[in-house]
Amino acid sequence: MNAITDILTYINYKHNRELSPHITPDRWALVYGEAEVKEMEKAYTQELLGEVFSDDSIPYNVEGGE
Repeated sequence: MNAITDILTYINYKHNRELSPHITPDRWALVYGEAEVKEMEKAYTQELLGEVFSDDSIPYNVEGGE
């Protein structure tokens, strides 16, 4: 697969995961393939964690002080 196809496949996977969070990655592997889902799930999880840890709306100072 080339890079463009990989990106488009990941975008489609992400869209489907967001639309159907009740469907497990194991079930998506039947559609996309086991190895592909393993890689895409890793990217999806990292993306979600990045959104959580980059949230500027956290109302406290994590470095201490005020």
